[in-house]
Amino acid sequence: MNGLLASAGIAGFVLGAVLTHLEARRRTARARRRRREGKQVLREFQAMVESANDAMLLMEGARIVECNSAALRMFGLTRSELLGAHPADLSPEFQPDGQSSMALSSRNIERTLAGEVQRILWQHVRSGGERFMAEVALAPAMDAGPGTAPRFVAVLRDVTDTLRASEAMQASEQRFRQLFELAPIPMVLTSADGRLMAINRQWTQVLGYGPEEVPDMAAWWRLAYPDAAYRAAVKAMWDKAIERVVHQGGELMPAVFRVQCKDGQSRDMRVGGARIGDNVLTSFYDVTEQRAAQAALQGLNANLEARVTERTQA
Repeated sequence: MNGLLASAGIAGFVLGAVLTHLEARRRTARARRRRREGKQVLREFQAMVESANDAMLLMEGARIVECNSAALRMFGLTRSELLGAHPADLSPEFQPDGQSSMALSSRNIERTLAGEVQRILWQHVRSGGERFMAEVALAPAMDAGPGTAPRFVAVLRDVTDTLRASEAMQASEQRFRQLFELAPIPMVLTSADGRLMAINRQWTQVLGYGPEEVPDMAAWWRLAYPDAAYRAAVKAMWDKAIERVVHQGGELMPAVFRVQCKDGQSRDMRVGGARIGDNVLTSFYDVTEQRAAQAALQGLNANLEARVTERTQA
């Protein structure tokens, strides 16, 4: 009996040892698999960073400790030249707003290390001295563990061409606004769907109406063409012309319309225009005196012809 119990105890011990060994092997296999998977993820992440178009810098304190190839291309430096540099070393002495690059970059670094995520515009300098503007995103990095200095990541994108294009567009828009406002003839800018976008100074001076009196084209139709039948005819011509310009481009063919001004006078205006982007620019040229002179000349010619006829018949 004692022998059977001893044998059972030994068998149980052996079985427990075997199970323990198998479990240890499974744990070891799982750990190895996790390490392999972790290394694979790390390799993929490194490949992603290395192939990125944006420059990426790993900062430790105020110094660059790692970078990708895009950063080397952006600054025109070798890895050994870039690593260890301070952001101010890659910048002009002063930023465009007049602030010291060293002082301002130090404040940005302090805020980032304190946990603040930032996005800023920053002027840098390439190795050859060329200045360029970059959009810079700053974010704290994961804690590398006890005994390591705090780190953060900087991602830089060269936006020099984008800013230049934006500045050129703004300058062009400013010139257009000046030309529009100072034009010697009345002009109005409307949207394709009939919304009144802007009127110039001459439009108000000649016609008398201000923006508060003509908030939209519907108000303009009522004020400028009080006669309902004439208004309907003019609007039908206008709508047809606008539809052609919007869908086919080109210019509004000039046409003369009788427009009533704010003071109650009616003036003959030659109205024409063209599509400007998504809007329509319309000009009004006063031909009242010209048409009056033409009518007077025609009357004079008719009178002379009548006199000649009378003398011929006499």
